Amino acid sequence: MMAQWLHALMLKFILLLLVLIKVFSAQNENSCTGDEGEVGIFRFSFYAYVAATLLFSIVAFMFHFWISRFYDRLIDVCARAREGSTAYVLNFLHSGGNPDKVDEEGWTALQRAARAGHLAVVRVLVQGGADLNLRNPAGWTALMYAAANGSQSIVSFLLKHGAKVDNELHGTTPLHEAVVRGHKGVVHIILNSGASIHCRNEYGDTPLDVAIKIGEIEITTLLQEYARQ
Repeated sequence: MMAQWLHALMLKFILLLLVLIKVFSAQNENSCTGDEGEVGIFRFSFYAYVAATLLFSIVAFMFHFWISRFYDRLIDVCARAREGSTAYVLNFLHSGGNPDKVDEEGWTALQRAARAGHLAVVRVLVQGGADLNLRNPAGWTALMYAAANGSQSIVSFLLKHGAKVDNELHGTTPLHEAVVRGHKGVVHIILNSGASIHCRNEYGDTPLDVAIKIGEIEITTLLQEYARQ
């Protein structure tokens, strides 16, 4: 978009230069016939037009430049992603917005949408080029939030589109998060995506250790069956 504006301004300057050359040529011809008064009036009018046109072009260019530069700040896309406003997020992206823009707390729109469970927004952001593996200041990724919240559809979608299944924070993986919260369906999806069952959290526990400690019998059985494969 910025390049188009620059090209348009350059074309306008070239056209004005050509007109200016033609006016000077006309002035020289009229000088030979003694029509200097009329030429002077015409020249003044032309210069006024050129000045106004150039001033308008410069102002328009500066306005477009600053609006483009601060556009992301004018739109709180992260808040709208948290609210599940798919249309708003889609419009933001189509307008050239940065899909990895962070809010005042350092969260991306994808992280907000994943935590809130808005699959449609997650899909739009991922298709718009959002980085699936960015972390917020707390160190969490979108997949971690989806796993912790039991959002099976979002977990499945993120994994299919490149989210790292074993991204960890102090040893705690998305699998740990799903296990500790009893989300059996999410555990199954993550295991089928090739997650390691041997990662240990900061307390030295594997996902299986966690499942046994908190009494999640079905998840314990699932993990044991996976370990035997």
